Amino acid sequence: MTKCNIHRNIIIEGGWCWKCEEERLILNLERLSEMTMNKDLGTSIIHTKENSRIITKTDSVVDSIIDQFITRAQFGKVKYNTDLDRDDLSVPEWIEHAQQELMDGILYLEKLKKILGGRK
Repeated sequence: MTKCNIHRNIIIEGGWCWKCEEERLILNLERLSEMTMNKDLGTSIIHTKENSRIITKTDSVVDSIIDQFITRAQFGKVKYNTDLDRDDLSVPEWIEHAQQELMDGILYLEKLKKILGGRK
């Protein structure tokens, strides 16, 4: 097995070890400034018509979810080098992706139920 020269970890797909990949994603995510989070409005970030939109503040829960969606979109764009505007998937492929994501969600909920053990 080939090992990374920097971290001495086993190389995974793409020629990176897991630590190299993690560092690359974090660096790219920090550089990605195409999307603006609700919490950034009113800061010194330069907002243009192309990189921002106005989202009315509602409450802390909604604002948190909006920010999480934006962070997830940024991460996906960096990790997969694409976004949901892609047009290379068929309708059945989009359905398959959605099913896989929902199955993961069900697994996480089941795990949480077991951790809580019926507690309220």
